[in-house]
This record gives sequence, structure tokens and C-alpha cells, in this order.
Amino acid sequence: MNKHYGLYCVFNHGGPCNFGTATYGNWSSFNGCPSGICPCNYAIYANKSYTGGSNYTETANGFEDLTNYNFPTIIYSASCQNMPFDNSGRTVGFRTLGEAFTVMYKGGGPAYMGNTRDGYVGKSQDLETAFFNSIKSFPQLGISEGNSKVGFYDHFTCLTHNLIGCPEMSMWTATPSSFNGVSITESGTNVTVNSGGVVADKICITSALNDGYFQVQTNQQSCTFTNVSKPYFVTITKTNYIPSLNSLQAVYIQNKNISSTTYLNCQTASLGYNVDVLQTPGNVVIQNGANIVLDATGDILLDKGFEVQLGATFEAK
Repeated sequence: MNKHYGLYCVFNHGGPCNFGTATYGNWSSFNGCPSGICPCNYAIYANKSYTGGSNYTETANGFEDLTNYNFPTIIYSASCQNMPFDNSGRTVGFRTLGEAFTVMYKGGGPAYMGNTRDGYVGKSQDLETAFFNSIKSFPQLGISEGNSKVGFYDHFTCLTHNLIGCPEMSMWTATPSSFNGVSITESGTNVTVNSGGVVADKICITSALNDGYFQVQTNQQSCTFTNVSKPYFVTITKTNYIPSLNSLQAVYIQNKNISSTTYLNCQTASLGYNVDVLQTPGNVVIQNGANIVLDATGDILLDKGFEVQLGATFEAK
């Protein structure tokens, strides 16, 4: 799994914290798996500190030992019980495989499709075949995971197999291209985005303050968004393209009541009543319950009209 495969499919026996990779054959006597009988003497673990029993003969086989940083992998698993949402069968204090794989900081991947209960020989394979037949035409993971279940002959298999990860995310089905020559221009509260000569599937503009604001335009090469809330992110996506995301440079925040949990990475930041002449003047209030981290490589200006309420967290670094 450290050989930088983009897609890894698991047809092995397993449980919430591991799946088997080899066996001596006498697996019926092995009881190291937290869900009961486990048919493997060699295994991949969700956490390397989980030993799984005395019959395991390998070490350094936890997801924590993955080194695929910058080479994220998607896993489709037919193994039993890899990611029970309700903690069924799991060992207390240990993440399931689906959890561990998708929360790694320097490895792992953005999506794990697996069973919350048992998978079955034949039925699980048929469901996976339906998924890959769909992904050719509908590369979004959530759509193809859902399509694989439409009209499927076994209700239990449909219920047990699920996705951990963003259902909007598209899976590359070829070597991806890059957006080049992307431009973003402002005129008052209007923002015009040009994708650099490529008709994008989606051009999306969202608030960098994580306050729920967004606009989306589809099948466009150039488009203008009106009444944009600043600061903002622009994301451009297309099938088999690496997504384009703008970086925040000079950030100006005014006339905002912020109640969200937000991390902002930028070059410089100015917050206050009137730090940007292009925006409507108004105080900036970090409200009770908000958690804001402002990480700037340059100067941070907290001007008049900036307030942090009791019960809020604000960190500038």
C-alpha cells in the first residue's frame, strides 16, 4: 500500500480494526480479531498499537505506518465490518479501518468504501462490479456508490456497504490534467473567474469563514459571481483534472459576526470596522462559541471595531 496505488481493493477477511493478508490455513483456531474468529496470521491494522493477538507475526503494519503522503489512495473493501458507525464489534480505544485511513495527516486517503457489517462472497463482489461500471460514467464517489445499489438483488449487502468521505468527490479514471492560466478578478462585490480556456464541470465560490455561503456555476469557462462574501475560496473542478483552489493572500474582514469554526491560512490579514474601502463598514465580532485560527505569514492587523466575545476562541499566529 506504500507503492502509491491510486485505488486499492480489499477482498480479504476482516474486522473493525484489521483485514487479513495471508493465512497458514488453520484459521478456525485463531481468535485475535476483536469481532471474534479472524482468519489471518498476517494483517493490516487500523492502529499499529493494536497487536491483534499472539498469532500475528508481522509488525509495522498499521495504517499509521503508511508513507503515501501526496499520493492519496481510495480504498474499496469487501471485507467484513471494516467501519461500523455504531462501534459494533470494535475494540474500545481504537479507530476502525475506515476512520483511521481517512484521518491520517501524512498518509492514507480521502475515501474508504467498506462494510459496516459483514460482506459476502459473491454478493459483495457483484456490488463492487456495479460500482465500477457506474464510476466510468459517474466519477463522483457518492453517485456511483448509490447507483451500485439501485435494483441490487440483496438488501442487506446494500445497507452494509457505505462511504466514508465526501460524496461529491470525483475519482480520477485517467492520469489527471491541470488547470493552467486560471484568473480571478474583482469589481466591487462581483468576482469573475476564468478557468484558463477549459470548460469546467463546476466553478464554486465559498466563504473562507465557513459560514455556509456558496455559489456554483456549471459547464462554464468564464463566469461572474455577484454579491460575494469576502474572504472566499474559488474551486474549479472537472472530470480527470486536478482541482484548482485559490490561496488566500491579503485578507480583509469587516462587518461580520462570526460564529463558526474556521482555520484561515493567508499572507496578511486585517480585521476591523473599516479596513477595506470596497466593503460596507461594520464591526467584526467573534461570537460566543466560535473557534477561529488565523495563520498568516505576514502582518495581522486587529483594528478598531474588532471584538472577541466571552466564550469564543481566537488565535492569531
